[in-house]
Amino acid sequence: MRCRLITSSSLAALLLAAQPAAAFTKQEYQIAVVGVGYTWCLYKSGLLTKAKAQQVGQRYMLSKGVDPAEIKSISKTQGFGGQVKRWIGSKGGCKRLAEVFLAAVKRRQSQPQKSRDSAPPT
Repeated sequence: MRCRLITSSSLAALLLAAQPAAAFTKQEYQIAVVGVGYTWCLYKSGLLTKAKAQQVGQRYMLSKGVDPAEIKSISKTQGFGGQVKRWIGSKGGCKRLAEVFLAAVKRRQSQPQKSRDSAPPT
């Protein structure tokens, strides 16, 4: 019996071929990161209840075309939580995101009545 040597490039090609393709795009992933980040920060800051914060995050993601099944799938991917934390940090932390959200809500309230959407700014 003869052993075959597998090169690292062959092994990498086999591993990539064995992994299922992502069912979502990079844009959908980023939308989920932003939506979940705002949800977490609005709740964590005490600005909104957990249910209300989830509602705001859902509404934002739905307004961007990402449905709940995709959100659930994306949020279960490896490294998603870390990506959300890095995004929050890159925006100045939860306190800053809550302030930005409040400012956006106040701006919308002071504008003439149109269709209101309480989606967080990106």
